[in-house]
Amino acid sequence: MNKRIHPARFVLCLFTFVLVSSSALAIETINDEGTDELLESIKRSASEGDADAQCLLATLYINGNGIAKDQSEATKLYRMAASQGHDKAQLKLGYCFKDGLGVQKNNIKAYVWFNISAENGGALNGLGRAGELMVNIRKTLSPKEIEKADKEIKRLKKNILDKEKKNYLKIMKQLNRDGWKVTMRKGEDGSHYVEAKKNGKSSVSSAPNWRVAFISVRNQCEMWPQ
Repeated sequence: MNKRIHPARFVLCLFTFVLVSSSALAIETINDEGTDELLESIKRSASEGDADAQCLLATLYINGNGIAKDQSEATKLYRMAASQGHDKAQLKLGYCFKDGLGVQKNNIKAYVWFNISAENGGALNGLGRAGELMVNIRKTLSPKEIEKADKEIKRLKKNILDKEKKNYLKIMKQLNRDGWKVTMRKGEDGSHYVEAKKNGKSSVSSAPNWRVAFISVRNQCEMWPQ
């Protein structure tokens, strides 16, 4: 089967790269005249469940970049992406609860999401900024609050892993249908390694988690000439 590059997905990947590479350039791009189609593409992908699009759109809403500021909608989108294992969205959701952006301030919930974000790939990259915030907030919580938070962390992690697995199995099945043989393994350093091969072509990714690794491999496979 000849598979074409999904145009909306390609635009989203390109725009996400620009946003990560240069926030100032991204803001200028989204504010430029004639970018309505780009914004609608991001919204469409977000509504279809794409975690990267949800996180990106949330960031635009939280800052009011090229779109009316809406912190409540931003928090909703961060939560949707975070529940799929998006580590940046998990960190941002922690900030929302810490600072009361779109939700009522709640240090327990902030601690929960900083904890989840810190450990999402922490074995490979360390706990980072999320880990620092987690430690700082933990000092302000009582033993009962920490106990409550730990139970919630355990519950959320299970749900996130289930969604993450469902999503990457969907990508794997699609690649298999397109003739790619996919292998996956976890490295001793905590890296998540995925490789897809077909007719001498190879797409490889080593990432902090399965979500990122599979999305990277899928995007690489779609870029190969048919």
